[in-house]
Amino acid sequence: MDTNKLTRRAAIFDEAALVGATAFAKEESSGGNLGTTALAFGKPIEIDLRSTPMTWRDSPVHLLRFHSVRFALDEAAGALVAELKGATISFDNVDDEVSGAMLDEEGALLGAGRAVCKVPRDWLGLTSMSLRDLKLDFGTSLDYVTAQSFQLSISRRKVLTPDQWAKGD
Repeated sequence: MDTNKLTRRAAIFDEAALVGATAFAKEESSGGNLGTTALAFGKPIEIDLRSTPMTWRDSPVHLLRFHSVRFALDEAAGALVAELKGATISFDNVDDEVSGAMLDEEGALLGAGRAVCKVPRDWLGLTSMSLRDLKLDFGTSLDYVTAQSFQLSISRRKVLTPDQWAKGD
């Protein structure tokens, strides 16, 4: 078997993976936080929530990105959950914490929710993208019916690049 063909093939796949990973990146986005956003219960809300970018091969990479959120409120019980839809880029074993805050019309905090989103280190010579749904549980409060807006954030974690963990950093 021609090992040069295998090396070229690996380089092509590696480059394709980098292109896919940088699709998550925007230069103007620092990532990690979504500002105060108007709330609507029971329907998807388009968002652009990305983890803080890290740099790999001179390109910013966001390992976690969510594009929509849907809030479900059980008004009788006051139970509130949110389902986020997005994707992860496999890169390093990282447990990102995603947090949310519910706010009333004056911006006062009504409650908070949190969930852990695991980003795996699946490496077969390239990164891969996986669809990810994440549920935030805000607990129970009869005040949630007065919620007018929300905020979301992703924790900032140390992330090793494939080049770093190949060296044992």
